[in-house]
Amino acid sequence: MNNTTATLGVGILNFGNGAVWTNNGVFNATDDADLGNAAGGGTFTNTPSGSFNKTGAGTVTTIGSAIAFNNSGAVNATSGTLLISG
Repeated sequence: MNNTTATLGVGILNFGNGAVWTNNGVFNATDDADLGNAAGGGTFTNTPSGSFNKTGAGTVTTIGSAIAFNNSGAVNATSGTLLISG
């Protein structure tokens, strides 16, 4: 659970065994930062008070197909590419 600000730079935040990330704050995906599947997938929930931000010109952030992306907050892709396949 994130209630403040979390930043994922280059790398992968792996979800497994049905893991759940609840974002009530700000989640920054910078550069080539991905949400991936480590075995069993999971759920990223962006609540009404949450903001998911993608930055990093020329980079790609992928939310993998085994990750359910539930959004009722804000999603901002100000630079780079955000691919949501879950």
